[in-house]
Amino acid sequence: MELQKNCGIFMKAKDLQNIKQSMTGLAANDWAATCDVLVNLTNNPENLVNVIFDEQGDVTCIFVQLAAQRILYQQYGESVQIDATHGATDVPMPLYTLIVTNNFVVGQPVAFFFVREETTENISIGLKQFAENNDVSVTHVVLTDKDCGEIASIKEAFPNATHLLCHCRCNS
Repeated sequence: MELQKNCGIFMKAKDLQNIKQSMTGLAANDWAATCDVLVNLTNNPENLVNVIFDEQGDVTCIFVQLAAQRILYQQYGESVQIDATHGATDVPMPLYTLIVTNNFVVGQPVAFFFVREETTENISIGLKQFAENNDVSVTHVVLTDKDCGEIASIKEAFPNATHLLCHCRCNS
């Protein structure tokens, strides 16, 4: 495992909802604590935690999807919304969330990924991770705000889906 090799930590179970809280406010030298949170998630072999590095060995993307999120996507993945925090946390990496709507019209996250920079290339890396680990043919519509990086990235990950702008997000 990349995380075990890079961080030297054994895997333990952990809930994904704690990942954002655990990373918020960490000092730059607390990468080991971040690795611990990510490694804990990989105890369940059905969970996906992929850390992607560039040629220099720097992290460009951290992709996380729990087993339960994969099931939610299979059940409700006809329409997917992609949204980012855009600096709303203390984490130095923007957090992207892929969301579906369940039977109760409640948004449910089906994957998360952090990117080093909000570029089309990095967003594409996160979406590629999603596409490689899920049957994206079930998705017919992808909603985004007016973020050009998101818009440019979705066609490769969701080749059969129609892109729509989420008007409530575009007007804010």
